[in-house]
Amino acid sequence: MAIIGIAIASPFAWLLRTDDPPVSDPTPLIDACRALFPNATRNPSAPGGLELVQAGGDRGLCVYGSIETLSNLDAALIRSRRFSSIILRSSGGPVRPWLFFAESLPRRPRTIIVDGLCASSCANYLFPAGREKIVTEGSLVVWHGGPINDVTAFERILGDLADEDRQAARLDFLEIGERSEQLYRFWGVNRHLLSDTFGQAPSYDDILAATNHSASQVVGYAIPPDVLTACYQIDGLERMWHPGDSTEVVAAGSGLFERSWLARLPAGLADRDCAH
Repeated sequence: MAIIGIAIASPFAWLLRTDDPPVSDPTPLIDACRALFPNATRNPSAPGGLELVQAGGDRGLCVYGSIETLSNLDAALIRSRRFSSIILRSSGGPVRPWLFFAESLPRRPRTIIVDGLCASSCANYLFPAGREKIVTEGSLVVWHGGPINDVTAFERILGDLADEDRQAARLDFLEIGERSEQLYRFWGVNRHLLSDTFGQAPSYDDILAATNHSASQVVGYAIPPDVLTACYQIDGLERMWHPGDSTEVVAAGSGLFERSWLARLPAGLADRDCAH
């Protein structure tokens, strides 16, 4: 916890600039990461880890598989200035390790590369960090939200908890929410990306496209890059691949999730002018 306190107290000077050149071709970095993490390459939900690679003249940090905890060595690696790109292939994991990861970066990565999947905490806490984002063809960035520092959001999402669990859960939600918002402010990203995708029903168009599923089975949202920029001010998305309309998003997610499905937009977002 003391380490996390130091990270929060930093002035986030790393966010201001990096002089590393952009990644022209992510393939060598991706190939190097896949060689190190064969299990996570087959299944992004498999137990994973962090490793440095150098390929194609670029220095990268592989973050492959589900990240459940971070060791002291992991923390030291994250704080090092030995990489300019982060390569992601992960279904995510618990909020706190990923949030600590983002808080501990010594500077804003020049490039975030998504190889196959970046979902849940991966999308919340690492995807927005890069100045440039490369999402390779066929890859998906999947949002399903997270806490913000807002009691109303807590009540909407977790308000039905039993009384004996409610106070602790509320404090945890708001504390994580405040730390998340601090990162989002420095990135210039709208915090409501977290609340708009947390426990929300899919849009009408998505429900029509998912003929074999119910709205309650939606696992997350593959939001198009133009909507991420217009509604939430996420920049650097010129090289972000996206499946397309609701039917294409549902089809793209069909091989990833059992007994659940992937939607394009939550209903509340679909009704806003910025989403059109």
